[in-house]
Amino acid sequence: MNEIERKKWIRKYGDSDKTHGRVIFLPHAGGSANFFHKLCVDLSSNIECIAIQYPGRQDRFDEKMINSIEEYSDIITEVILGLDDKPTMLFGHSMGSLIAYNILLKYQSELPFITRLLASAHNPPKSKPKYVDYDSMSNDNLIAYLKRLGGFDDVLLSDPNIMEIVLPAVRNDLQAVSKYSNKSDAKINVPIIAIIGEHDQSTDIESTSVWAELTTKEFQIIQLPGGHFYLSNEYRSLKKIILQAFDIKIRAYSSSGEKL
Repeated sequence: MNEIERKKWIRKYGDSDKTHGRVIFLPHAGGSANFFHKLCVDLSSNIECIAIQYPGRQDRFDEKMINSIEEYSDIITEVILGLDDKPTMLFGHSMGSLIAYNILLKYQSELPFITRLLASAHNPPKSKPKYVDYDSMSNDNLIAYLKRLGGFDDVLLSDPNIMEIVLPAVRNDLQAVSKYSNKSDAKINVPIIAIIGEHDQSTDIESTSVWAELTTKEFQIIQLPGGHFYLSNEYRSLKKIILQAFDIKIRAYSSSGEKL
């Protein structure tokens, strides 16, 4: 992958020239890198933050979308291999958790600097997932599904012009998630921290705990207030979790000066 192509995928927020660790954020279905902007800016004084921008949204709207977790993983691995080898964590939110896991499952030997997986708001992949045909789902039913997840502005969901832009990426990615299965008994060799919202209707403690079976290392579940998109209000708690995972022994402050 050449540098021009790599830069299409990478969004950096904040000043991270003097940091010694990195987090790579992988968005949810239909999501974009900007979803992590606030958290990245707040973290960037301590940790380099990279948010991945998928094709088919925002400034990459005219590019062809990727329709499988495997292809997402293959290409993003190429992106990561072009970075330096400072200690790095993968943080995947919802669909991003599956992509991050699949990256490590397939390419861990090529990515020895990946030290941890933070799997947010998604159950671990199953060998026989429940298939849903999102390609054939009506727009009304898809919007109803997004409303159940929460975290979406009802005004935006009611705007047909915005939905015309947003829904194709959501539909594409949900179809990729629905088709993905874990056909390997292999485990990844990094610790996993699973993070879920207390009121997330898509997962729960019991389902999330199965992530423990997919790693040879330590496993931990953290539950935060909120639903599927708990990050919107809990970025300070997430900052603290990430700093602790890097074992950064400093007093951490939010961007407003409040001690975490």
